[in-house]
Amino acid sequence: MENRREGVKAGAKRILENQSQFDYVEGILADIITAHIDYAAAVEAALEDKTDAVVVASTEKLLAGKDAVDKLDGRVHFISADKIEPFVNTDDLSTLSGVKGRLVEFVNYQPKHAALVWALLGKTIIVDSIEMSVGLSETLGPDYKFVTLKGEFAAGDGFIKLGPLGRAAGLISRKSRLRQLQDTITNITNEIDTLQNQIDESIRTGDHLTKLCKDLRTAVYEANTEKTQINSKLGALEGSIKRLSEEQPLITGEIDQLEKQIAQSVQREYESKQKLQELETVNNQRNARINQLQGDFSNFKLNQQTLS
Repeated sequence: MENRREGVKAGAKRILENQSQFDYVEGILADIITAHIDYAAAVEAALEDKTDAVVVASTEKLLAGKDAVDKLDGRVHFISADKIEPFVNTDDLSTLSGVKGRLVEFVNYQPKHAALVWALLGKTIIVDSIEMSVGLSETLGPDYKFVTLKGEFAAGDGFIKLGPLGRAAGLISRKSRLRQLQDTITNITNEIDTLQNQIDESIRTGDHLTKLCKDLRTAVYEANTEKTQINSKLGALEGSIKRLSEEQPLITGEIDQLEKQIAQSVQREYESKQKLQELETVNNQRNARINQLQGDFSNFKLNQQTLS
């Protein structure tokens, strides 16, 4: 519908299709004023017969090219942006009950279109219910218009619009819905990218964990092999321990016997040392006696020689 510009008058559609021939054309009002989907119905109610109006930057150029416009199919509504007077209003709406604010505060537009947007919507008030417009009109004056978020409209002069909006007025809602869908698509795309990154990271983590599992299986296999070897050694050691435990009484008996033999050897060594000392004493005495006898022998021999 948006690509076919459904809801736009045939003449305005032709101008948009051949906008290069109309360099003074800024676009239709629905392209210039945008709103969140929650406020789109209120904007459409305020601009119901103007949403497909063509905004021109120069009234002089528009009138100079009037012949080209006359050749278009159907009637075209134009808004001359260069004829818009600056918006001046000092009314304080913050103290009024049931008033959300000026409608112009809830729409988006480029700064160069500020004067146009304020002129169109500056005195349009968003109210909680259309019934409140009667009392507010008496307070604010007949210049003000009132809309609800459902698209109900009331003017200070008593003009009221109720019921569903027309096809042309649905342009802003359609564009708002498209922008909302584009934002949703962008958010979903970003979420998909985030999830894809998480999946990629999970795949990398899974590959890493697979490698770890393989390494762990290898380690477990090696550990089992080592365990088997250790169990074999442990069985051999247990057999040796059992054998030694059985041989312990015999070894203890042999140790006792060895201890006795050692004690006897020590005793014999002690006795041998005693006898050695006695023998050394006797030997010393005998040596002394030998020396004495040798001395006596020498004296006898000398005497013998002397006698001889």
